[in-house]
Amino acid sequence: HLQQLESLDVSYNDLNGTIPTQLSDLNFLSFLNLSYNKLEGSIPAVKQFLTFSASSFEGNAGLCGPPLETSCFPLEKTCSIATNGTEEAGCVPTQSNTNDNGDNDDSKKKWFYMGIPLGFVVGFW
Repeated sequence: HLQQLESLDVSYNDLNGTIPTQLSDLNFLSFLNLSYNKLEGSIPAVKQFLTFSASSFEGNAGLCGPPLETSCFPLEKTCSIATNGTEEAGCVPTQSNTNDNGDNDDSKKKWFYMGIPLGFVVGFW
């Protein structure tokens, strides 16, 4: 019933949580104002969401991604490792996680993935 909605302003409503991806199904939506709520997470990078200005999302400290200047990476939520070695449920590791030696895990991953093609070439040589 809302498929032809053209304008949606829910600013200053104390909304929390993430932006529902179903909003991207509103094909006629040309104006959106979600500013000054308590929304968090990344702004959907789909369809008309790419056309809305940063002012549509301002005042939501937890939002990230275009058109805001706040990048979603590195992820700010840190993971706590339980005593049994498993990560906290629903946790996404940060890009800056380090292992027990203080080495950056990303550096090791980069070298691992760079070594795959080399191993492939040497294996066929």
